[in-house]
Amino acid sequence: MVLACTVLVIVVVSLLELFYYTLKTGAPPMPSSFGAARHISRLISNSEKHTVIEIGAAWGHLAFPLAFSHPASIIRAIEISPLPWLFMKLLEKLLGVSNMRIERCDMFDASLEDADAIVCYLHSELLEELRPKFESELKPGTLVVSNTYEIPGWSPTKVERREDSYCPQIYVYQVK
Repeated sequence: MVLACTVLVIVVVSLLELFYYTLKTGAPPMPSSFGAARHISRLISNSEKHTVIEIGAAWGHLAFPLAFSHPASIIRAIEISPLPWLFMKLLEKLLGVSNMRIERCDMFDASLEDADAIVCYLHSELLEELRPKFESELKPGTLVVSNTYEIPGWSPTKVERREDSYCPQIYVYQVK
């Protein structure tokens, strides 16, 4: 009985935590599809060392494939919600990933100045709020890849259409 109550409390607290941070950030911790993650990974050059930042990393569905496919690069995963952040930290240890930096912080407070590429799966309203941060912190030439949603006010260098109802297009931008 004590075990059942403990499990119930953990589940309820976890759901409340997810709900709270979804309301706080305006973005639920939605995972990218594995196909979209592979596609995004191929868009980032593997010929040199990069710093790639996933903003709103949630459960790490983009960050971990990037870390494995770009072993010479540093992958920074930014997530504020404690449960997905903890999940990523545990998975990082379990898988022995050495080129990831998992950071628990608000995406608006995280420094993006070292980024060679930004990847995200955030809705357009949140991307519009992030646009001034991108414009002030990202250096010219930085690649910005958005899964499914466009960045209002920016023109993509290309839009990759996919036969995936979960992630139908990927927007690719180059900071000017």
